[in-house]
Amino acid sequence: LGLALFLGCLTTVLEEGQRELWFQSELIVGLSLASFLGLVLLIVGQRRAAEPVIDLSILFERSFGSVFLMSLVTGAALYGILYLIPQFLAQIPDYNAYQSGLIVLIS
Repeated sequence: LGLALFLGCLTTVLEEGQRELWFQSELIVGLSLASFLGLVLLIVGQRRAAEPVIDLSILFERSFGSVFLMSLVTGAALYGILYLIPQFLAQIPDYNAYQSGLIVLIS
């Protein structure tokens, strides 16, 4: 139940968010809260299960957890540099695609 709620609501938020003006829409806020609730239910359910489908205890091992955290931070940084910055610069009237690309290349 938790996984379905988490992924279903998150997918809808990501697909419809821009059309609904993101968090200005009550629908997107509600679905975001439902997605977070689904994530919490998933984590609690898997931690309490005798034989969990997703073994979350591996995240608390020092070596695996630290590598996972570094991968998460690196992925977020790459996402910001390669996707969000060009999207932001495309909204600025004085920047064309070439200038946006140069800024991404430098960063």
